[in-house]
Amino acid sequence: MTAKKHLVVGGAGGVGSALIELLVKRGHEVVTTVLNAKEASTIEQRFEGKVQHHLVDLSDADAALVKFKTIVSALDSLDAVTICAAIAPNGPAEFTALSTFRRSYEINCVANMAVYQAAMPALRQSKGRIVVLGSMAGRVAFTFMSAYVASKFALEGLCDVMRREAEPQGVKISLVEPGGIRTNLVYQQLSDIRHAIATIGEEEKRLYGQLYEGYLRVSEASMDGNSSTAEQVAEIVLEALETEHPQTRYIAGQDAKDFLSAFGTMPDREIDAVFNRMYYGEPELLVR
Repeated sequence: MTAKKHLVVGGAGGVGSALIELLVKRGHEVVTTVLNAKEASTIEQRFEGKVQHHLVDLSDADAALVKFKTIVSALDSLDAVTICAAIAPNGPAEFTALSTFRRSYEINCVANMAVYQAAMPALRQSKGRIVVLGSMAGRVAFTFMSAYVASKFALEGLCDVMRREAEPQGVKISLVEPGGIRTNLVYQQLSDIRHAIATIGEEEKRLYGQLYEGYLRVSEASMDGNSSTAEQVAEIVLEALETEHPQTRYIAGQDAKDFLSAFGTMPDREIDAVFNRMYYGEPELLVR
């Protein structure tokens, strides 16, 4: 197998870190981006200096575009890009700050376009590929995750357009749609939800306290059920990077397969009813 040069956006934890592990073991050269000095230290310690890293804040996509162009121009070649970075805020839509929606869209969608624009000239030359980490929440609108869902739905459409414009020029683009992923970040989010339940204001608690509790039950059921490890999702990303004829979409995880299969032909009102049952009394529906 010929060694290739990979750029992994968001490599400090979760799927990004697991993917870098696979790529390094296979002899590839990896460059990654991280958010801050703490994440940079994590990369240095885990990969013992074998992985070059750059600090890029995706919450400002214009500034990120400049940085990505600089990163790519410094490389003598680039064969593949994987975008793993994202944020997943939660809470009732009515009480979610508009700034949270904007930041989610900037990081989870617009920054992906910044990476695409910066990398396309090099990938066009190498006939390379891009793999984007989306979510089953880009096709199924999960209650209590409005900002995340909106950004991931937008990413789905963006990836379709990028793929149709890039592939005639020899650049292949795939979208990986995982379900729940068992990472330390997710478990920290569960802890944050427990804290939020204990501290939300009286009005929000009156209106949505039951929904908070339901979201926590559903999330805990997912983590204890058929969600995936970061390593399992990274293996699917690797397949999209290495196979000769990659699929346009890869569904990652049994939970994602179950949801997308069940909801693919279900009328909206039936889907609404399933979610209401999940969040208001039957969280085990998520893991069947």
